[in-house]
Amino acid sequence: MSEEIRKRVVNMLKEFIGEDEGLENLGPDDSLSAIGLNSVTFMRVVIAAEMEFEIEWDDRDLSYGKFSTINNITSYIESSINNKAEQAKA
Repeated sequence: MSEEIRKRVVNMLKEFIGEDEGLENLGPDDSLSAIGLNSVTFMRVVIAAEMEFEIEWDDRDLSYGKFSTINNITSYIESSINNKAEQAKA
């Protein structure tokens, strides 16, 4: 996974959860609920990611349970960016 995207995701999470919530000690596959991410905060992250990365989150994928880790979110964003680039080539 792209380290740059992961860092940008972590910065978004810091904005919505707060830097003092243990995010720095959280592993990329640890549950974000441990630091306070919930469905409302997840939607804020989705909106920020759509703006930051110029992607559209598929409505069918708007389930907090699918994106409970930094790696899950980063992987989805990477996939969306790659799909967008492939569609632009076609």
